Amino acid sequence: PPEEGHKAYDRAAMRAAISPEAVGNEFAAISAFGSRAAGQPGHADTARHIQATFEAAGLEVFVQEQAAVRPVQTEGAVADAEGRTLPVKIWSFMPNHLQPNSMPAAGLKGRLVRTSKELFETARSFDGLFALIDLNDTGIAISPQAYAEAGFRGVIVTHAKGLDQVPWSVVSNMSLKIPVNFPRVMAEPAILAQENKEIILHANARFEQVPGRNIAGILKAGAGPADEAVVVSASYDGYSLIPDYVPSSLMALQTAIQLQTLKGLREYAPTLRRDVVFLATANDYMARESTNAFLQAIGRCGETDKRGAELRAKKEANAVALAQVRAVAACFEAPTFFTDIPATLKTLETFEPAAAKLFVEQQKYAIKRLVFS
Repeated sequence: PPEEGHKAYDRAAMRAAISPEAVGNEFAAISAFGSRAAGQPGHADTARHIQATFEAAGLEVFVQEQAAVRPVQTEGAVADAEGRTLPVKIWSFMPNHLQPNSMPAAGLKGRLVRTSKELFETARSFDGLFALIDLNDTGIAISPQAYAEAGFRGVIVTHAKGLDQVPWSVVSNMSLKIPVNFPRVMAEPAILAQENKEIILHANARFEQVPGRNIAGILKAGAGPADEAVVVSASYDGYSLIPDYVPSSLMALQTAIQLQTLKGLREYAPTLRRDVVFLATANDYMARESTNAFLQAIGRCGETDKRGAELRAKKEANAVALAQVRAVAACFEAPTFFTDIPATLKTLETFEPAAAKLFVEQQKYAIKRLVFS
């Protein structure tokens, strides 16, 4: 029964908003955006969807642009022995420590062999071979370390019944804890048709800075000015053992629940005694970059003005530093800069003192790295 003081509270609107069907529809809409790793189109589409939902609900919306660094696949393809690209999608696994997949422009060539206990017991050499692991098989070694030590060129993992059948807990150790460049990729089941054939693997990845935006929407208390707020937060990015294949159902679900909670609470806005802050964070699965950025921006309780002044000062300092970097970088567009001593010295004379100091510091650092590393 309702508690005393809440007898007039009609739960119908909230029950309808967070019903399994309503949450399921929102979940389906978010999932339809596709892979939601930070920086991917699906990630940006989800952000726009969240902001549009906040605005449609009449929230006061604030957007915080920020960025994070994550591994990004720059090339992923399989070709036959003649170099013809095959209709098979592949995705690189997480880097080995800080070493992502990296291979020459021509790719790596080798014969694709299905792994088995018999293969390990009878083969004399694995040189020139790619290990093909079908997770539909049982009793197959999964650790990439075993294949690297045996001499395989790399590992290709798939599941004959589809990637939605992959037992992700089983492949959680596909990334080594040491920075060794040993290729490991996930492939569509169509790769099984290439068993015992020569293939050329193209799988490259690198760390990149990717954009994101924290979105905060405030549902104002309708019962009068509030000095307290309830925060309903959710991360809309996703995590996966494969950085560029991130369906992230669990993360999509929490975002769907957040948006449906908003739709339910909106109906009670006139009687709310506290503000409700809906916070959607962008890059939390990259070391909680988004949450940290948001907390740094708002500062400690009671120090909002102080924190605002600090952020404005930092922004101005960053603008000055950026102008210095751009001034130095622009000089390298001249073919004589840093190749012709008189021309270089003449250019340096035009620098502002701060830019000249930056150039000297970076030049010394670069030369030391090149000479002594």
